[in-house]
Amino acid sequence: MILGGELTTKQIKFDLGFDTAAHHLQTMFVARGSFFLVPPYDERIDIMMEDRFVFFARPKGEPLFYEDVKYILKKALLFKAIAPVKVKELLEHAREILPCVSTLLFPDQRRTLVECAVYENWARFDFHAAQFSDLAEKIRADIVNYFPPTIKLTANTEQEITLRTEKGDRMLLSHGSLQKMAAVLVSYGILPPELHARFILNAEQFALMQGTRIYLHYTLYAIKDAESVGGKVYATYASDQALRILKQLGEHGDISALNEGDAVFLTHVQLFSPHEFRAFEGVHGLREFMECFVAAYGPEIRILHNMRLQEKMGSQGSGPDHIGMEEQDIIEGSTAKTIERDEEYRLLAERYQKKLGD
Repeated sequence: MILGGELTTKQIKFDLGFDTAAHHLQTMFVARGSFFLVPPYDERIDIMMEDRFVFFARPKGEPLFYEDVKYILKKALLFKAIAPVKVKELLEHAREILPCVSTLLFPDQRRTLVECAVYENWARFDFHAAQFSDLAEKIRADIVNYFPPTIKLTANTEQEITLRTEKGDRMLLSHGSLQKMAAVLVSYGILPPELHARFILNAEQFALMQGTRIYLHYTLYAIKDAESVGGKVYATYASDQALRILKQLGEHGDISALNEGDAVFLTHVQLFSPHEFRAFEGVHGLREFMECFVAAYGPEIRILHNMRLQEKMGSQGSGPDHIGMEEQDIIEGSTAKTIERDEEYRLLAERYQKKLGD
């Protein structure tokens, strides 16, 4: 058991009391290794032992992130090597002195009620409400009723809910899923009613931003590796457009902030038949990500297109002379096709009505 701990911006230091206990803790983390990787970006953390002390630090003295410390403390707690009270104390200190780069602290750092961390195929919610642990089983049982059977709820601590995909597939948290989850949390008094809508908005934008960042992180590494050995990356018009949009969403996570052309593009992708997603082949994992993306955010894409269409009609008037004066490239399967704007909107509206029932 860890007897004491010290946290600075550069390292964590644990006092195990004697050297055999320190060696045991090091072995639990890395077996015979000297480092491990912290999700979601596989950042390296070195682990060192000196007498009865175990140290955790980033290579070359780089500053730690809040997520690094939380991962280490959660792991130690899972191994029953540290008391929950000590974990809480160190995490509170970590939030004060360390940057938080891939966790949503809701509603803010000083009044955190919920922490949300999103990974490639799972998301974790840590609750700071004191009554959560007493109600955890009931809350999890209610929430799981609102999710499809492919999503499983698990927990490593009494203050946690973790959503995982059953088969390890990519998971993006949709507005509908978060809305249902938030309703359960409000009903049990975990979230105040006045923060209900804000939680859904913040968590949705964070989940999309983080999910997109994680995908781009590994994709750009794959592209770089392919090019470094003389390989070529085959990109279609569709994949170029998709990567550009995903880069924007990785910066702000707000679908409604995309422009008119992006709204048309995403609406068109939403109408793809399964074989048309081949338009995104040639870029590592892009086809699978876009299939998951439109499945999760279809309603938001639909709303965005309607908003942009209304904005255009409102700014240009309803007369026929105001429409169809420009040209724009949109995708047709894996090819580019140029048509006038009025024809573009007419065709999209027709396909929209047939497939979505408007």
